[in-house]
Amino acid sequence: MLMLKLTFNYSNLDEMEQSGAIYKINGKQQDPLTILKDNGVNYVRLRFWVDSGKQNLPKAWQNQSFEQLNSTVYSYTADVLNQMKAKGIYPDMVQIGNELNSGMLWSYGKSWGGDGKEFTRLADFLKIWCSSCERHAAKHPPKLCFI
Repeated sequence: MLMLKLTFNYSNLDEMEQSGAIYKINGKQQDPLTILKDNGVNYVRLRFWVDSGKQNLPKAWQNQSFEQLNSTVYSYTADVLNQMKAKGIYPDMVQIGNELNSGMLWSYGKSWGGDGKEFTRLADFLKIWCSSCERHAAKHPPKLCFI
């Protein structure tokens, strides 16, 4: 049986509310997540950082070696998923990356204009992310999605 996933990108909700956005049903202000749930949304997408056209490293990670960065990626992913588990949130799916045409975590994971080993490093990042997701996400590993 095919289950339709009606998805909402939650990533910008806080920013929208900070900018003054309000959400109403029949003229009455309500919590936007309640509105979405009551109208059939059954999947939420969270994006923690990154602009798909500028895949720069977070400032705190910029002076790390490739090996250190792999460890940081694993730990960061584990930490986020463990915080979710502690609150009883178990993702069904985890999206690895965001529009990866140009790679991720530049300069190490940039997919062009380097030393010819760009895709090897990018694959290493993806493998470490998958490993952390499979180990830390929930009682059962989530489906992994690459975009």
